[in-house]
Amino acid sequence: PVEFQDISKKIVIYIGNIKDRIDFRLCKYLAEHQPDMFFVFIGPINTVEHIDVGLAQLSNVKFIGARSMDELPSYLQHAHCTMIP
Repeated sequence: PVEFQDISKKIVIYIGNIKDRIDFRLCKYLAEHQPDMFFVFIGPINTVEHIDVGLAQLSNVKFIGARSMDELPSYLQHAHCTMIP
């Protein structure tokens, strides 16, 4: 995927609805303490909490919005792991 072209770090992916059920403070902690990893969030964004806690501003975090089911395998094949935060 185009979004991964400049990423040389290990990729951690979350796929799903991005809303308040996600522990964004935990995700921020992980991203801050794992600078050798790149965290990608794929899915419709239905909250601003990730911005409010400062997660979206980190250089090793990217929110890319919703993708079709047909596109998801191309993202997952580059993942080193996935997460359910």
